Amino acid sequence: MFKVMQMKNIFRLPFLLLFSLCWASLAYGGETQQFMSLRSDETYMRYGPSTDHPIKWVYRQKGWPVQILADFDQWAKIRDMSGEEGWVHQSLLSTRSYALVRSQGEKPYVLLKKSTKKDSRATLRIEEGALVRVHECKNMFCKVSISSYKGYLEKKSLWGIVQTK
Repeated sequence: MFKVMQMKNIFRLPFLLLFSLCWASLAYGGETQQFMSLRSDETYMRYGPSTDHPIKWVYRQKGWPVQILADFDQWAKIRDMSGEEGWVHQSLLSTRSYALVRSQGEKPYVLLKKSTKKDSRATLRIEEGALVRVHECKNMFCKVSISSYKGYLEKKSLWGIVQTK
């Protein structure tokens, strides 16, 4: 009887391992993009997934959006808007949605609109690289806020959110 139970456990182990790997790939989107933001005003990006690895970069902005590329144990491999890649402890990441403004065309700014209508009035000019809080996205627009201003920006002018087609 003991040998039969051991054999059942041996067959369960590969199944559990496969299930956990699939779950981890779903949690970070596999082929799809996933973004998170930095939880703290001071976050260390490291060369590898442990505190034994040297610090590669220090982020000093809470809410800075990062793309999640992979995970290992309690560490996430991230990429920032400039393309820097490294590892951050998962406790330093937040699901709160932020994005960086990127201009489209020759102008180094985008216009925050009052609504999603084409003829909507602009309420604010936001410079490229500004950090905005993203409240929700529908179709081609996201409702965002910066300082005390709220309005809508086109998805394509934001880095840090999933760009659906």
